[in-house]
Amino acid sequence: PQGSSPGQFLLEESVVWTGQFQEFCGTSILWMELAEASRLTFHLRPGQEIVRVVDRSPQGAPLPLTDDRTTVLLPHREGIVSLRVDWVDRTPSGEVMLLNYRDLQPQNRLLAVVSGRDQVLRGNEAHQLTWLATVLTRWESLLECLDQSRIGEIPIDGPLLKTIRRCQRTAGESLSQVVPSRSDELLEKYRQLEEDWHTRQERFAITSDLAELSGTAPVDAFSVLLTQREHFVPVAWYDLSERAAPLRVHLRTRISTALVPILAVLLLGLSVTVVARYQARILSFREQCARHPILMLSVLGLVWWLFLVPSVVGLLLMLLAGVTRIGLILLPHAQSHSGGDRGSTVIGERPESAI
Repeated sequence: PQGSSPGQFLLEESVVWTGQFQEFCGTSILWMELAEASRLTFHLRPGQEIVRVVDRSPQGAPLPLTDDRTTVLLPHREGIVSLRVDWVDRTPSGEVMLLNYRDLQPQNRLLAVVSGRDQVLRGNEAHQLTWLATVLTRWESLLECLDQSRIGEIPIDGPLLKTIRRCQRTAGESLSQVVPSRSDELLEKYRQLEEDWHTRQERFAITSDLAELSGTAPVDAFSVLLTQREHFVPVAWYDLSERAAPLRVHLRTRISTALVPILAVLLLGLSVTVVARYQARILSFREQCARHPILMLSVLGLVWWLFLVPSVVGLLLMLLAGVTRIGLILLPHAQSHSGGDRGSTVIGERPESAI
């Protein structure tokens, strides 16, 4: 039936590539447990389109979509089912919305955004992670998927176990290369996940040796990015598990290196024009600054604190202005007291010749 629930939506792992002309390509790995044959309906906004949906099982194949390409027929299979959804988003707003689903939302959600070198990524209220923290978070999320399985046997050649082992191997190799003082928290999490993984192996019918000999895990973009610590393009990692609303990612194009000299010449010409036209006012302003240097220093500190980094410099400038002003106020009083004391001493003394 059209409105039937697909069961539990455990995890979504998405990779978004930001392209030119406000077009974004994405691929999402969905981890679900299906109670029965059902459908998954996407809630797409204008500009979003589902390209294909593929079953990632060893015998998997593309799954049929409805004519409007908003609903996919899910396979009827016990245990954890993994799907790959390829999609595009063409929007003039410069924002990317992840896939939204009509009947349910994923319990855990991880995102990798691959942006161009000439773009600046600005995430809206997203929890950004480091690369190594993403590896451990993904491993933890996949172990939670394993807990949600209603069957006691997990297929060795399935994508779930192979992906878990890949996370385990990547995390172990990466932590061995990290400075110990910086990895105490991550190392503790890794040890806890190792213990949890061994505990789960005892609960399920899993054989470690057979799992190692059963081949490589299905290749997906998220796994490929995680196995490569150094990337030729910027990659930002996010954990969106605690967000109910879809993430919007705004991209702002950086100024091209070739435009910097041109902009510098234009700025220089504009500065000369302004100085020539408002020379008298500029001279008057300079005189006012010379008359009130402490006030100007305070204004400079306030502007720095509000708009520039590091903001602590602005606070130091305002503090310096305040201390200088207090010093100028107290100095004349100190001098007057000192002069008075000296004068009273001279008057009080009488030369012996005057007696």
